[in-house]
Amino acid sequence: QRRVEHLMRLVGSSLVGHVQTKLRRVRVWTDPFKAVEGALRFGHRCLAKWQKTAAELSAINWAEPGGGAQVWRGPPYADAALGRARARLDEVFKMRETQAELAKLLTPEEARALTLSEVFGPFAGVDPLQVSDYTAPLWDAACSDYDQRMRPVEERLSEKLREHLLDRLLPSLLKAVNAKT
Repeated sequence: QRRVEHLMRLVGSSLVGHVQTKLRRVRVWTDPFKAVEGALRFGHRCLAKWQKTAAELSAINWAEPGGGAQVWRGPPYADAALGRARARLDEVFKMRETQAELAKLLTPEEARALTLSEVFGPFAGVDPLQVSDYTAPLWDAACSDYDQRMRPVEERLSEKLREHLLDRLLPSLLKAVNAKT
């Protein structure tokens, strides 16, 4: 079982390396979301598929050289490093997707004034798939700075939603209710 776990860890590590190579072909933080989205989705699918496959493989009986079968002992195999890389990839995808969706809700002037194109500045030089105890403080600091940069954007969109509800939607609803009575 120890050798099989080692083999699965090697495969997982190789897949993480492959996903890193694919992501280095795009500028994750600065390219348009549509250009980055495919690489992020590929990475997610690849790592998720291996996590599932490794867990399934550890649930079957393994043939022994003497003709018997060896039963997997303990919980199904789970590669912690691969899990952390996949979680980070999902986090990056959500950040990029959020920024792209918010950009659609702002006028170009508002996006410029709120410096929406610069919200990923804290991640310059940060490799999103370098997940370790050593890189965690750098990642956490970048995420904190990102959250601070996103706050004015979120506040402006809250204002726009409030204005839309008060100026357009509520009067229309009141008119419809009054017309029925």
